[in-house]
Amino acid sequence: MLYVRYPQNKEYALIIYTLPFDPRTQELLARANDRHHKPIIGVHSAGFYSYFRTYLPGAFPIVETHPDSTATTDLRLLKPWEELKDFAASLTKDIETLSDHEHGHIPYVVLLLYYLEKWKEAHGSVPTTYKEKTAFRDMVRAGARVDNAEGGEENPLCRAT
Repeated sequence: MLYVRYPQNKEYALIIYTLPFDPRTQELLARANDRHHKPIIGVHSAGFYSYFRTYLPGAFPIVETHPDSTATTDLRLLKPWEELKDFAASLTKDIETLSDHEHGHIPYVVLLLYYLEKWKEAHGSVPTTYKEKTAFRDMVRAGARVDNAEGGEENPLCRAT
């Protein structure tokens, strides 16, 4: 006989059980869990052979872990706070005259903010489509200094790949 005891706080997300045990016990577990609307996963493994059984409640959300990149790509720097803007402006005010060493040590977020401002000046708004975001990324990569004595930027994210 199987006794299922649910915790008072019901903080668990799913139940996993291992086989083998009586199929009637599996059905009892599934019926008991239907009342609590939690998923159940049954696992049985013997050598190279494995068996999985999943019970999902009627309305169970499944999240797409690899969504379309055009729907989710986001720069996340569209509204920087004032201190970050001031910091970025102070580091990039003479960016063209900086030595290769100094240029290579500018934080990447500062470079992104700098090139985002340049993009807004040229296009009137931030990149919104996948094509524009790809062009923006290429613009940032093109700003990397790769012909210096050290062999390229110190910031690995800024290197053209």
